[in-house]
Amino acid sequence: MPGRGATLRSFIAGQYRSESLAAVFEVADRELLPGVPLDVQVRATLVPLLLPHLTEAIEQVIANQQNSPLSRQFAQALLSYVLNPLDLFSGDGFFSWLDDVMICALGLSRLEQIDLVDLDPHTAACCQVALELLPVLPDPLRDAIEAHVTQAWQKTHP
Repeated sequence: MPGRGATLRSFIAGQYRSESLAAVFEVADRELLPGVPLDVQVRATLVPLLLPHLTEAIEQVIANQQNSPLSRQFAQALLSYVLNPLDLFSGDGFFSWLDDVMICALGLSRLEQIDLVDLDPHTAACCQVALELLPVLPDPLRDAIEAHVTQAWQKTHP
């Protein structure tokens, strides 16, 4: 049975195969990122490809017994968001994964910044690339993503 990362890769690849980038850019320009430079829209379209790697990194935090129980619980909260079909952003296609990527990247970055976990350089770079999009997201979506990660942190780190 394939793991979550392999399943996500397969599912996301299917979405990329079934939808043209021109259609995706049209949605980005009209709904999610109006007025945002095209290079940023391209990055936003490609960032969902990072989700399988980020979920695998979160699973490693959960499985590593050397991490504190609180850090592992926080990582579980991040992973539960990805697995939950209810999203902060209910877009279609590639963008339906954008909030999941941002939650993972923001959560993993928080764990690393507080020196609770060491991210490998590739995972840290994936988080950085994803989080570069955070400032250009619509305020309600960005605020909801940040609030979700903060609430998960507060629940697991009283």
